[in-house]
Amino acid sequence: MHSKEDTDKIKALSKWGVEVENSNPDTALLLGNQALNMANKIGWIAGRINALANIGVIYEIKGKLAIAFTYEDSALAMSEKYGYRDIFNYIYDELGNIASDQNNYSAGLAYYFKAMAFDSATGGKMLGAICNNIGLDYEDMGDYLRAEEYYLKTEKIFTENNDSRQIATVIANLGNFYYLKRDYAKGLESNFKALAIDSSLANLGGIIAEYQNIGLGYLYLKNYSNSLNYAFKAIALSKKTGEIGGMPKVLINIALTYTRIYELDTLGKDFTYRLDNNILHVAHQALLDSAVMYEEESIRYANILKDRLSQITAIKGIGDICILKKQYTKAIACFLQAYNIADSLGVLQQALEFSEALGHAYSKIGNYAAAIKYLDEALALKDSVYGIEKGNKMAEMEARYQDEKMQKEIEGLAEKNEIQNLLIKQSTYLTYGLASLAILISLIGFLLIRQNRINTKNTKIELGQKLLRSQMNPHFIFNAITSIQNYIYKEEPQEAANYLSSVFKLMRTIIESSKEEYILLEKEISSLKHYLVLQQLCAKEKFDFNLDISSNIDIGNLLIPPMIAQPFIENAIEHGIANKTDGRGVVTIRMAVKNDMLLLEIEDNGIGRDKAKEISKQNSGAHLSVATNITRERIALLNRKAKKKITMQIVDLKDEYNNAMGTRVVFELPLNTIA
Repeated sequence: MHSKEDTDKIKALSKWGVEVENSNPDTALLLGNQALNMANKIGWIAGRINALANIGVIYEIKGKLAIAFTYEDSALAMSEKYGYRDIFNYIYDELGNIASDQNNYSAGLAYYFKAMAFDSATGGKMLGAICNNIGLDYEDMGDYLRAEEYYLKTEKIFTENNDSRQIATVIANLGNFYYLKRDYAKGLESNFKALAIDSSLANLGGIIAEYQNIGLGYLYLKNYSNSLNYAFKAIALSKKTGEIGGMPKVLINIALTYTRIYELDTLGKDFTYRLDNNILHVAHQALLDSAVMYEEESIRYANILKDRLSQITAIKGIGDICILKKQYTKAIACFLQAYNIADSLGVLQQALEFSEALGHAYSKIGNYAAAIKYLDEALALKDSVYGIEKGNKMAEMEARYQDEKMQKEIEGLAEKNEIQNLLIKQSTYLTYGLASLAILISLIGFLLIRQNRINTKNTKIELGQKLLRSQMNPHFIFNAITSIQNYIYKEEPQEAANYLSSVFKLMRTIIESSKEEYILLEKEISSLKHYLVLQQLCAKEKFDFNLDISSNIDIGNLLIPPMIAQPFIENAIEHGIANKTDGRGVVTIRMAVKNDMLLLEIEDNGIGRDKAKEISKQNSGAHLSVATNITRERIALLNRKAKKKITMQIVDLKDEYNNAMGTRVVFELPLNTIA
């Protein structure tokens, strides 16, 4: 028997360990082991199970996932043996966390659903937390529809329980989820909402986390001053309160911001400060040195907190900076260090990233044997991460099961000759029937395919005509010609000739391109330049434009649907900038290759879509572009026969006070080349 005094002491040790497990995992581990030893000594089964489960959580926090699993598995086995089922929900939830940390999301989800089942049976006290974890797993798997579904379930559960702190947490998770969907404005909105709740609760840890998340949102929006502002707010509050748990990640974000600023400048942007080459080189070097400094500071905090995942992320960050500096040997040393840590932790996703980084870095120094080795390893890891081999085995097992099932059925029927003969007759009739049905289906299918091809061809012709009419807008052409006439009246023949040449080149390009599904990107860029120059002329120089083409794009080999960006440039100018009253308008067109896709962005700093719609309603005669709908129809038509699909997203840009800052249209197009 064990006394109440002993069990109370064990409970106190366990509670103390749980309270400090995030801030001081080493102390928590010491307390957990003391609780386990005491429970073993007095033979208290419930105390042993609880201590084992708590120690498993601490090892998970420390990044020692294999050890964490051993403790949780022992706690589960002991619970099953002695019938302590009321802790199953807690243990299965933690097993889900361990599997998810290892990027084994299918196993993680299986554990979470078990946790949910046992939790429902015991009162549903952990239901909100479990739903949140399921949402995180679906998010990491890229299943955004289910992720959002479970986040909203979590928010509903916590709202019903009136748990404001947890509501703030799940809203923050939603914010970061929207970042992944590239809906950065909506993500910022969620994180500001979470910040308001945490501020009302004086939840300093939550406030720090939200400062960090908001800084990340501004980083995605390339608003670097606001990004750094909120990151430094997070650091200041962390140091003031001693809440250093999020320090590694926020420092990594600062380093990433400095690196992005460097990359932005190095891509050949029009610098606002117009520095000469020597000063520019020094400025770039200072940016990279600052980035390394913050990565190293992140590693220092990660070592204090035993946060191995942040540690390897920061080490890889230094490696990436070494690549920018062309210090490939140093980069390889960083990638190897990060790879070894990730491999020891069993974190496959990170190990995959570092294998790819090592492959590219070794190729830079001409060590192609090592490059091939690591790139091959990356391919093998991809199979493990995405479960290709597992999927094949599952399919094989399913097929074997069906074969065995069918064989048993046949054997059972074969025992009776009469039934067997009947089956043979039925099989013959069925064969004739199926053959006839197959012929009929084939004939119907042929007719449907033929009709579909005819419909598709007609749709293409109709869309081409609509596109041609929308792009050769008589109102725009009239304004351009009128503006050219003014140059003639002012006796500026050279300017008039230049603009007239742009009109003819644009009209010729539009007419030629309207017959094609795809044209060379080089030709498309030239057409856009002529169009923007003429729009500037019509708008009396009311706006500037930037064409930002990444240096890694082969514009002479890449194909793109013709004039796909033009309708949105027209909208930006006619509706966003034309009604702008504060400062000059700017239209920016960006093109870059990312994840084997061509990323095309059209961004303006106009009044935003909502205000433009209001003005259009007031001015019933205002021209409203119908080409946006035509573009959607074109995309749908092109996607019918493409393996990789074209996607389009329209983002309303807003500042931290929810005021409109303009609009961004984002296309992702497959990389189609001539060769």
